[in-house]
Amino acid sequence: MPVMDFKSALQESLQASGRPQASYVLVKEAGPEHSKTFTVEAGCIRLPDTGKAEFTGRAEGSTKKKAEQDAARQVLEHLLRRQPRPTPKRREIGAASTPVPMTTSSNRARTPRTG
Repeated sequence: MPVMDFKSALQESLQASGRPQASYVLVKEAGPEHSKTFTVEAGCIRLPDTGKAEFTGRAEGSTKKKAEQDAARQVLEHLLRRQPRPTPKRREIGAASTPVPMTTSSNRARTPRTG
């Protein structure tokens, strides 16, 4: 299922890793009253707490909510790229493996034909 609420997904990810919550800052509001564009920055703080942002996502949107969601998506994608990926286990050369029985025409059970 695709993520629809990036702010919640980011909060859950940060909590799971013991990090402080992300901060959202409205950095720009432009355009006429009926057609504003909002620019928001979302930042996550590195641990141990140095007070400096590890990564800041910056996004624009027609609403503050849309801009916050897109900025949160950027931060979440950054965090997911940094997570170590599990390394697949390699089999040793000559290691025993479970044999898989093969069915061939010579070892199939014969059924008598009728008819």
